[in-house]
Amino acid sequence: MGNVWLSVGNLADEISNLSEMCTKKNYFLKNQMFHVSKIESKMRTALQPLETKLLELETFAVNSTRKLHANIIQVANQISNDRLIIASQNDDKLLQHIETLEKDMKALKSTTDHSAIKYAGLGFRSNKESDAWIEINQPNYDFGLLMDYNTV
Repeated sequence: MGNVWLSVGNLADEISNLSEMCTKKNYFLKNQMFHVSKIESKMRTALQPLETKLLELETFAVNSTRKLHANIIQVANQISNDRLIIASQNDDKLLQHIETLEKDMKALKSTTDHSAIKYAGLGFRSNKESDAWIEINQPNYDFGLLMDYNTV
């Protein structure tokens, strides 16, 4: 019977040691959790101004985008309205002016482009362009050779 009490005593000592060890571990963990909560609190305090600035920046970006979109729409509508007014008021004058500008540009191009074939004031830059012009304007005429008397 003495051995039983000895075993019970040893078991009680082991339980006491385990309990003491658990108490120490529990204290250590509570201490660590306290430090973690302090760090977390400091981080929240430090992040608060950053979150505020980020929200302000996001609001600024959204508002700027909305204003830009509204300005683009306004300018596009104004341009569209201006074009309609010009086109309706000066349709014939505008077309004549555009045709005159096109002729002037072609003439300028034919005089400045050294590779252009000068034929009746037309400025062709390649044989294909001149062949296409002949096909369109003289489809039934048989041309053998075209000479530019200015270059001979």
